[in-house]
Amino acid sequence: MKVNIALIGVVFVLFSSAGAAADNVDSAKIVYVLRNTKAIKPDMPLNATVVQKEAIVLTARTAKATDKDCKIDAVLISKELFAAFPEQIRRIKILFSIPGTNLASQIEVTAGDVKAFAVGAMDVNALLSSLELTNVDSGSGAATSQASLTIVPGALADKRLMLLSRIEGLRSKGTSVKPFKDIFDRIEGEVTSASSEQLSKDVAYLGEKLSDQENLVKQAASRPVRSGGGGAGASDPKYSSDSARLELRCQEWNFKLDQWRKEGRDVAQLIASIAVTRMLLADRTPESMRKASATLDGLDFLFKNGPPP
Repeated sequence: MKVNIALIGVVFVLFSSAGAAADNVDSAKIVYVLRNTKAIKPDMPLNATVVQKEAIVLTARTAKATDKDCKIDAVLISKELFAAFPEQIRRIKILFSIPGTNLASQIEVTAGDVKAFAVGAMDVNALLSSLELTNVDSGSGAATSQASLTIVPGALADKRLMLLSRIEGLRSKGTSVKPFKDIFDRIEGEVTSASSEQLSKDVAYLGEKLSDQENLVKQAASRPVRSGGGGAGASDPKYSSDSARLELRCQEWNFKLDQWRKEGRDVAQLIASIAVTRMLLADRTPESMRKASATLDGLDFLFKNGPPP
């Protein structure tokens, strides 16, 4: 990604006179501004939120982007938001998730940084040098959702936005995300009442569960299907896809049973049923797949209205 640094000087006007201040600013308005000003390319994911005059923007880092490229992008993004919302936003945190890792490159830009550059108090190199880029644990391989995601204002807003982006990423891959969304909604309901320690613990717990599911999705997509004497169709791409979906359903049931067990419900027999189902899946033959699917269909039917007493 090659960027002409001189362009920053061209696009920078005194942002205090640019754009009309909105009475309120929310994630949808931030996304609208950035999409329409083309500060972020149309094919790049984008999510945002704002908490106490701090905007948090979540997008992805391209494979070829250098740290300097990210800083330039962060400055351009910040310039547009400060121009559009001069009274509502004072600080901006930009997170560039790094594909294939659990890290994101984080850069923070203040209104003072942009003002100093706009009035000539510092040149472009000084501005870029003043910006610190750190790699933070995003718990996400990518920012996958193109839609605007909304979270409750409060503590750990950046981490909660990443969690929601990961949930939407799993949803886009065909995974049932209701168990994860239920936990996320509970966390959102506790933002203003739970202690910082409890909130951090709950966020970390959901992050771990999402990591388990994301790893399973990767494994299911890459695992070869052996015929095992299973007859015609065992090596068919549709057969492999069905196998992956069944494995994901087992993982979802394990997650659900873990939650029910913590609620004090008797799920010993159900845990055993899922264990048997996973053994069937390990055979990876058409017959074992049919049996596994029938077991999961039965469990879905029995507990479609809720958990056991």
